[in-house]
Amino acid sequence: MALVFSIPIILLALKLPEFPTFLAVKEVKLRQELGDHAGARAAEQDLTELVDDKASGGLRAVLAPGLRRHTISLSPAWLTNRMGIQVFSVLGTTVLVGAKDVLFESALIVLVLSNIAGFAGYLFHGWRRRRHQHFDALHQDHQPVRGTFHRGQEGGSGMNRDDELEGKVAVISGGASGIGQALAVAYARAGAHSVVGYYPGDPHDVGETVAAVEAEGGRCEAVELDVRSYERTERLAQTALDAFGRLDIAVAAAGILRRQSLSEMTDSAWDDMLSVDLSGVVRVFRSCAARMDAGGAMVAVSSIAGGVYGWQDHSHYAAAKAGLLGLCRSLAVELADRRIRVNVVIPGLIESPQSLDEVNSLGPEGLREAGKIIPGGRVGTVDEAARVIRFLTSADAAYVTGQSIVVDGGLTVRWPS
Repeated sequence: MALVFSIPIILLALKLPEFPTFLAVKEVKLRQELGDHAGARAAEQDLTELVDDKASGGLRAVLAPGLRRHTISLSPAWLTNRMGIQVFSVLGTTVLVGAKDVLFESALIVLVLSNIAGFAGYLFHGWRRRRHQHFDALHQDHQPVRGTFHRGQEGGSGMNRDDELEGKVAVISGGASGIGQALAVAYARAGAHSVVGYYPGDPHDVGETVAAVEAEGGRCEAVELDVRSYERTERLAQTALDAFGRLDIAVAAAGILRRQSLSEMTDSAWDDMLSVDLSGVVRVFRSCAARMDAGGAMVAVSSIAGGVYGWQDHSHYAAAKAGLLGLCRSLAVELADRRIRVNVVIPGLIESPQSLDEVNSLGPEGLREAGKIIPGGRVGTVDEAARVIRFLTSADAAYVTGQSIVVDGGLTVRWPS
C-alpha cells in the first residue's frame, strides 16, 4: 500500500529539475562557482522575485501557461498524498478499535485531532517562515551602512547596502589613473558598473582599471576620449546606454596640469587648459545629462588651487578649477526639476600621477614636505577622494546639490603658522 502512494511522489521528484525555482537555484550556484559575483547577485534577485510571485500569485498564477503543466502534475500527487494520510489514519483507527479495545468514538476523536494537528502544523510552518522573513527585513533596514557592504575590502558577500548604488551605471572621464580609476573600483565595490573615458596619449594603461573593476565583481567599458571634442563625449555617454541600457551618474575627472607664468602665457596655452579642465567638463555633462534619467547625479573634480587658494605659475589651471564651482551651482538649479543633483569635490594635496609630476606639480619630495603642514599629518589618497565622490552620487546624499566639498585633511582651515 505504501508503495502505491509513493509512486506519484517519486514521479513528481523526477520532474523537479524542470521547475523554474529549481532552475533559478541552479543558475545562482553555477555563477557563484564561475566567480561571476554580479551575475550571481542578479540571479539571486530573480530567484527572490520568483519565490515571492509564486507565494502570492493565487489560482490565476498557478494556472498560467508557464506553470500549468507543473500544477496539473503536482495536484494529483498532493491529493494522492492526502488520501494516503487518510487511509493510514483509518487503518490506525481500526487497529485501535480492534486490537487495543479502544472505543470507536475515542478512536475517531484521535483521528480528527491528529488531522487537525497536521493541518495546524502546515499553517504554523508557513506563518513562521513569513514571520522570519519580516523580521529579517526589519533587521536589515536598521543596520548601519558601514557594516552592510557587498564585497571587496568593504564588507562580506551576501550583505546589503542602502545607498542605492547597486546596479547603477557611472560615466567617468579620466578613468585610466588617479581619482577616476579609484572611483571606478569604488563603484564596483558598491555593485555599480562604469564606463571610463581615457585619453590615448595618457601613459597609463586603462586595462588596469578594467581589470581592477572586474576583480571586484563589476563591469567596466573603456572608451577612447578627448574631452575637447563634443563628438567624443557623445560617444562616451552613448556607450553607457549601449552597454548597460542606462546612465545614472556622470563624474568629470579628466584634467591636465601645466606650469606656466603669466609672462610666459600664450593664448594657445590658456585656451587649451580651459578647453580640457572647464569646457571639457561642460561637454561631459551636456552629453550625459541628455541621456540621464530623473534622479541622477553629476560631480566635477576641482582643486584647492582655484577652488580655495591661488597657485603661482598656474593661473590658467586655477581659473578653470574655480569656474567649476559656478558651473555646478548653476546646473544644480537648472537640473533640479529633473531631480539631477550636481556637486563639486575639491581635492587638496592628493598623491596621484598628476601631483607626483615634478615639472608641473609638487613631485614626491614636495608632497612629503606638504604633508608636514596638513593637520591630518599626511597627503591624501585617490581612494579617499573617490569615496567622497561616491557618497555624493549615492542616495546617502539625496538632499545635497550645488555644493562644493573640500577633501584636504584640514589644510584649508588651519591657522597659518
